[in-house]
Amino acid sequence: MSRMLLSVAVLLLAAVPAVRADPQLAARLYDKVSPSLVVAQYTYDSEGGRRDIMGLGVVIDPKGIVLTSLGLFPIQIPDAQMRNFRILIPGDEQKELDAVFLGRDERTYLAFLRTKEPPNWPAIKFEDVGVKVGQTVASVGLLPKDAGYKAYYNEATVSAILRGPIPHVLVSPSGLGNVGAPVFDADGKAIGLVAFQQGQSALLGSEARSTAQAVSIPSRFFVPSRDFLMSLSDMPVEGKPLAIPWLGAPLSGLKKELAEHFKLKGQASVMVGDIVENSPAARGGLKPGDIIVKLNGQPLERGDEPDEASEILQRQLRRLKAGTKIVLTVVRQGEAATVDVPVALDAKPREMNLARRFHAEDLGFAVRELVFSDTYARKLPADTKGVVVAFIKQGGSAATGRLANGDLITKLNNTDVKDLDQFQQLYVQTRRQSPREAIVMEVLRERNTEVIRIEPPQ
Repeated sequence: MSRMLLSVAVLLLAAVPAVRADPQLAARLYDKVSPSLVVAQYTYDSEGGRRDIMGLGVVIDPKGIVLTSLGLFPIQIPDAQMRNFRILIPGDEQKELDAVFLGRDERTYLAFLRTKEPPNWPAIKFEDVGVKVGQTVASVGLLPKDAGYKAYYNEATVSAILRGPIPHVLVSPSGLGNVGAPVFDADGKAIGLVAFQQGQSALLGSEARSTAQAVSIPSRFFVPSRDFLMSLSDMPVEGKPLAIPWLGAPLSGLKKELAEHFKLKGQASVMVGDIVENSPAARGGLKPGDIIVKLNGQPLERGDEPDEASEILQRQLRRLKAGTKIVLTVVRQGEAATVDVPVALDAKPREMNLARRFHAEDLGFAVRELVFSDTYARKLPADTKGVVVAFIKQGGSAATGRLANGDLITKLNNTDVKDLDQFQQLYVQTRRQSPREAIVMEVLRERNTEVIRIEPPQ
């Protein structure tokens, strides 16, 4: 969704009159939904310290399965640094239940937890029910920690139904509950969720907005249930991250001039960028510069802006299963007719959040395993060796020695670094045998090789 479109939509909100629901229905909905809203909480135990993170959770199964926004579990937080998962039941006598993290779902931007003991809570059942402009919708959310996580009720009117990578529904004028709050129609059916959006936070703890801000700056968009129902029937399994399909080629929307040149004006189309070596795109025969116009024989979906076609296509591919065979119809330079390219999608390469880490606490830095995105971003061979700097302690020896986040360490004291285990073993051995001597590392920073000398505290 473009910023310009968002700005225009917000300016029009005041012009849309509110349609109030029956107060008795509102009260019944509030009483029915409130027991199904909980606080999902965990401890982020990083090299820089510990802090508790909490946000709104929705009970979707009486056995204790809770849905929450991916904004509470950003992909930048390593899985190994998330600990002590709990489910907090709001109320005068707040209770905490131990829980396990089932995982993230990047397909729908949700995450899931489960209590260790089944609590037999009332669950919310989401349904694929369409909405129309002018229809009244309601939501029940949770206020931040400073208000005791009190449930609160909001009503709004559907103002616009937007197309794009995520099919947002715009409401006015009073807005909805906080990020992750369920949305209901006038019949009390759960028809969507308040999505993560600009100006809103998924957090409810001390770092969250105040109660006054949460009420005075409400959410303006929600995502209809049909967009995330697939996650409820195919949710992550504890200890087994979802395998997200991967094409192996960056995609971008087709610029107006190119669209006119290829006689594709007004047609949703996507340009293929560099092809990753040995990726599904490479094996299938996709080429840089190809223009995708169809997926499995069907024209590409378009958004409210032409550039959104690439994001929509990528999201469609993410929602398939790894190993799925697809056919991309492309317009290719020098070819008179379109070309069908068969591609078998692979599982996406492992990401940073799953990489193992080593904390060199005595010198104030941490490193992690090298992953695909590290070598791809630097245009390095896939078999490049080394470890990546993932944390620098402010004021520590590593910071003084000018080591930086993102540095790729390739040598330690003139010894080639092969992987994380070898680096850890070599580092520990060096520090034990020569605790007062500096360590010297050769690092790749962007495209330049630098020598870093770190003096230990004396």
